[in-house]
Amino acid sequence: MTKGAFRIPVYGGNPDPATYCPANGYIPNPINKDWVLLAEFQTNSPNSTTFDPMLIASSGQFAWDLGDGAVAVGTKSIEYKYPDSTTKTVKLYGKGTCAITYFYLDADSILGTLDISNAAFSSLANLFLQTNSGLTSVVFPATFSVSMNQLYLYSIGISGVLDLSMITAFSSSGALRLDGNSAMTGVTFASSITGTMSLINIYSTGITGTLDLSKFTAFTSSASIHVAMNPSMTGVTFASSITGTFSTIYAYNSVITGTLDLSMFAAFTSSANISIDRNSAMTGVTFANSITGTMSLISIYSTGITGTFDLSKFTAYTSTATVYLNNNTSMTGVTFPASTITGFIRSLRLYSNTSLGYVNLTTLRTGVASLNWELQSNGWTAAIVNRILVDIDGISTSGFTGRVINIGGTNADPDSSSGGYDGTAARNSLISKGFTVTIT
Repeated sequence: MTKGAFRIPVYGGNPDPATYCPANGYIPNPINKDWVLLAEFQTNSPNSTTFDPMLIASSGQFAWDLGDGAVAVGTKSIEYKYPDSTTKTVKLYGKGTCAITYFYLDADSILGTLDISNAAFSSLANLFLQTNSGLTSVVFPATFSVSMNQLYLYSIGISGVLDLSMITAFSSSGALRLDGNSAMTGVTFASSITGTMSLINIYSTGITGTLDLSKFTAFTSSASIHVAMNPSMTGVTFASSITGTFSTIYAYNSVITGTLDLSMFAAFTSSANISIDRNSAMTGVTFANSITGTMSLISIYSTGITGTFDLSKFTAYTSTATVYLNNNTSMTGVTFPASTITGFIRSLRLYSNTSLGYVNLTTLRTGVASLNWELQSNGWTAAIVNRILVDIDGISTSGFTGRVINIGGTNADPDSSSGGYDGTAARNSLISKGFTVTIT
C-alpha cells in the first residue's frame, strides 16, 4: 500500500463499526462525523492491478475508505492493491471547503452506480470515469453549479438513457466523450447549454432514433464532432446556428435516414475531414451556402443519395485530398465548384454509381504526383466516357509521375466519335503525358 493509504491498527473493547476500524485491536477511525461523504462506489479491483483513483483539488481535505479496513486520510490520490477481487464499497470523504478540479477513476474496476451527488467541484470540473466496463450509472449532483471542462464517460457500462441535464455550462474549451457505450440508448442534455465545445464524441453506442445536439451552439477554432458507428441512430440534430471552425465531422456507418442537415457548418480548418459514409438510407446532405476552410477528406460513399449531389461550395482542398463518392447507386450527378479549385483531389473515388450520368471534372486539377482517379463501373456510355477523357486531358499537362485514371469496368470503351468527342485521342494524349489510363 503506497501513496498515503494505510491499514489502521486498532485495539480495545467492542467497537461501533461506524466509529472504529477492525484490525489488530481497536482505535477510533480517523474518518469521524466531522467528515462529509462526497462519493461512493463499488470495485472488484484485483490484486494484479493497482487501484489508483486520483483527485486534484484547489481546497479542502480528503480521505478514502477503501472498503476492506484500509483508509487513507489527508491524501487526494492513492495507489493500492487489494488482497483479492471481492467486491468492496469505496467511500470518499471531505472536510472543509472542498473544491475538486479533477476526479480520475480510470480503469479502476468500478461496479454498478457511482454516486457523486454530494461532491463539490471547483469553478472548472473535470471528470474522467472511463474504461470501467462494470460502471452502469452515475448519480451527479442535482444542481451542477460549475462549468464542466472535460467529461469523459467512455468505454463503460452505461445502459439506457444517460441524464446529463444538470450540466448547463461547459468551459471555453469543453470536451465530452461518451463513446464506446454500446448499451447507452440515449442522452438527455440540458435545455440550454453555455460554453464553447472543442470535442463531442458519441460514437459506437446504442443511441436509438435521433441524437439531439441542438443545445451546443458554440465551438472552438478546431472543433471535432464524432457521432459515427451508432447502428441504431437514425439522425442527428444540430443547432440551426453555430459558431466555431471544424476539423472533423464524423457520422459514418450509422442508419441516418432522409436528408442530413449540415448547413450550419460554414467554417472548416486548413485540413478538415467530413465522413458520413455507409448510411444506406441517407438520401441527401444539405451543406452551407458558403464554406470556408480547406478539405482533406470528404467521404460520402455507400449511401442512399438520390439525384445530383452538390459539392460546389467546397472550393479549397489540401495538396493530397481525398473525395470518396463511390457506391451511391441512386446518385445521378455530382456538382463540383464552378471555378477551379485550390489544392488537389489526389484520390477521387467515383465508381460503382450505377445511376450516374456525366460529371464535369474540368474545375478539378491533375498537376500532382500519384493522382488516382477511380471512375470505373458506372455503366457509362461511350459518349460519356469520351467526354470525360477529353475533359481530363484538357486540364492536364505532363511532368508528374504515378498518375492513374481508371475508367473501365462496366463503362463502355472510348471511341473516336460518340457524343461528338474523340475519347481514343484523349486517352492517347493522357498516356503521352505520363498517365496510366485503364479502360477495361
